[in-house]
Amino acid sequence: MPTRQDPPVDAGAVVVRGNAVQTVVVIWIVGASVIFLRLVCGVLVFRRRILLTGTAATEQLLNRCDRLRAELRVRQPVSLMITEAMASQTTFGGLLPTIILPT
Repeated sequence: MPTRQDPPVDAGAVVVRGNAVQTVVVIWIVGASVIFLRLVCGVLVFRRRILLTGTAATEQLLNRCDRLRAELRVRQPVSLMITEAMASQTTFGGLLPTIILPT
């Protein structure tokens, strides 16, 4: 019974293919790191901008926010800020949610 034999492998080709895969992985990691760093910097700049220009919400708005939070069964406390830096309302933060309202 004949046995199946694998074709001969050129050792140089295997090394080149391995180096190419490693190069692509390194390029991907560097690119993903740059994009993540840019995202983190953008979030920090946005947060700083809001904190510098924002003011505390009125008691009436805070009460309304608490009432809506209870109706929607949101367990986390939600911050409410008013700022001139935004043209429209937005939310910010996953762990510490903040509602940002324009003046």
